[in-house]
Amino acid sequence: MLKRLKAVRSEVRVRDSEILGQKIVNIFRELDLLKPQATIAMFRSLSYEIDLTFLESKLAATVELAFPVTQSTQPPKLHFYRVAPGNLNQFNRGAFGVEEPDAKFSGHQQIQLADLAVVLVPGLCFGPEGARLGHGKGFYDYFLKSIPNVLRIAVGYSFQWLPSLSKETWDQPWDLFVTPDFVKVHDRKEQPLNLRGLSNE
Repeated sequence: MLKRLKAVRSEVRVRDSEILGQKIVNIFRELDLLKPQATIAMFRSLSYEIDLTFLESKLAATVELAFPVTQSTQPPKLHFYRVAPGNLNQFNRGAFGVEEPDAKFSGHQQIQLADLAVVLVPGLCFGPEGARLGHGKGFYDYFLKSIPNVLRIAVGYSFQWLPSLSKETWDQPWDLFVTPDFVKVHDRKEQPLNLRGLSNE
């Protein structure tokens, strides 16, 4: 899967970034989540992951955006920092090559988990029942376990959907898997929003 991700052409990345970004904005609008007080947990994509730059630019002036800083402890931890639109260039490369907010920059504020409305979730592969294969470090599984009521949106290319992928006992399932081509819904009982009308299959 990693080899196939790295083979995606640059023009396809740009096109799919815009399609995916607009699709997620439309979902937020339908769920009435585009509010100034709403905090969306984003992430900066690795070079081979689907690009969220377009989505970031669309949301920055409307909602609060937060980005993760990794802490390699046991268990591993993610700390999210609210980043104002004017400070979106105040990032450093983290331990795993991901752009992270500069935690020492005074303009970034660490958020409380209760502030989150949505978490966007990366991964290598996604499957039925909310299955997700990440990079093996467990950062998102541990983090998502601490916020069971928050909407979880996994994002990726359509070829990252694997119908044969099984959910492991430690996996924290997603609610929506959004690609440029389709939307999958996994209805978790802990998540209060009505998502059933969002699937386009």
